[in-house]
Amino acid sequence: MLKKSERTKLFIIEKTAPIFNKKGYAGLSLSDITKATKLTKGAIYCNFDNKESLVLEAYRYNIQKYIGPLIQAIAKESRALGKIHAVLDFYRNYYQLVKSIGGCPILNVGIDSKNNNSKLFLESKKVSKKLLKGLIKIIDQGIMDGDFKSTTVAETCAKAIYAQIEGGAFLAFLNEDDAYLEDSMSAIENYILPQIKKN
Repeated sequence: MLKKSERTKLFIIEKTAPIFNKKGYAGLSLSDITKATKLTKGAIYCNFDNKESLVLEAYRYNIQKYIGPLIQAIAKESRALGKIHAVLDFYRNYYQLVKSIGGCPILNVGIDSKNNNSKLFLESKKVSKKLLKGLIKIIDQGIMDGDFKSTTVAETCAKAIYAQIEGGAFLAFLNEDDAYLEDSMSAIENYILPQIKKN
């Protein structure tokens, strides 16, 4: 069971995370945090050294909450093709999953922090690279298992799939239309996968 101080810290993170995802680092004010948590400025800074340390934790919370289910879905599948389809199924529903918090945490923080917060930018980049490496690992597994052609270049294929996913997510939130993600997942299914699957 969490100690009272740990529960308070988690409460602040939970309340701050969706606001931070919508407003970004520069747009998030201390008054936003105190209003959401109904705690004083002193109580906030009693639990966090500064705003940057709080938003880093809020970002990690968003990743765990909204990207964590993807990792769990992949882990349920034993074959590479099943893992790829788990990824596609997850992102077909992604727009609805993160719509209420203002969009994809990786995209939002990556774009927002690139020129104004190096720590946040590096954290977002680290998450993005981890997802890409996961896709490369899945495709490598598919080659070894004989599901994918031996001529498949795992990194190139994984980058194409990941770019399609993030591009679809960006356009879906920009246009407030989840059809972009659905179309992007279908493009992976109908154009990229047939190129690497063994007949």
